[in-house]
Amino acid sequence: MTPGRRLRLRRENAGLTQAALAEKTGLTRHNISDMEHGRRPIGENVAARLATALGLPTGVLQRQW
Repeated sequence: MTPGRRLRLRRENAGLTQAALAEKTGLTRHNISDMEHGRRPIGENVAARLATALGLPTGVLQRQW
């Protein structure tokens, strides 16, 4: 499974829209969409912000990606 697909599943499981996740992370909805579709890499800092917004330990997403 791709990192973007994992992100989308985690986001959907958290009950968040792309816009809501973007607001929680300080990213744009377009950035979230690009990451989910594999058009934008997910770096360590962004992975930590995403994990926090999704209520996950910060290292969880970094280990997966």
